[in-house]
Amino acid sequence: MIESDFITPDDDSVREALNVPVFCNMPRGNVESVLCRCKTRTYDPGEDILVEGRKEEWMFVMLSGRVEVRKQGVPIASLQRFGDVFGELGAMDQTPSGATVRALKKTICLALDMSVVELMSPDELIVFHAVFHRVLSEKMADRLREVDYDLARKTKLLRRYQAKYGPLA
Repeated sequence: MIESDFITPDDDSVREALNVPVFCNMPRGNVESVLCRCKTRTYDPGEDILVEGRKEEWMFVMLSGRVEVRKQGVPIASLQRFGDVFGELGAMDQTPSGATVRALKKTICLALDMSVVELMSPDELIVFHAVFHRVLSEKMADRLREVDYDLARKTKLLRRYQAKYGPLA
């Protein structure tokens, strides 16, 4: 992993970050306040960004690349969109990562040190938390839709199996 210093307001990353969905509704001054607590990190293919069970205080916003999310060694998702967010749950409630996130190709992320977010001014903190929780809500809604779809598909397969072979013992 290659890690930059903390981003400064005159860094090119600020202009790019203004287009990231998590930041696009924040005033520029608030974005700059958040970004000065961010670093850019570049990961090579096969490199772990998060490891299941390891505590992290970093939340990641994908700028480019592709990652695979694995839970107990089983691939459960792939992320590759500009602005995809991961690591937010563990960073938010300071619990160990619930999954391993591994770079599948060269991946560049904004890495936000959640431990220093509390150093923001009260006004900045209010805006940050409002945006952060909106993003979390949208992400949870997306995940719930995926789980619903997966459950419906597996229920249908189970019913076909039971129709053909009888009830499971």
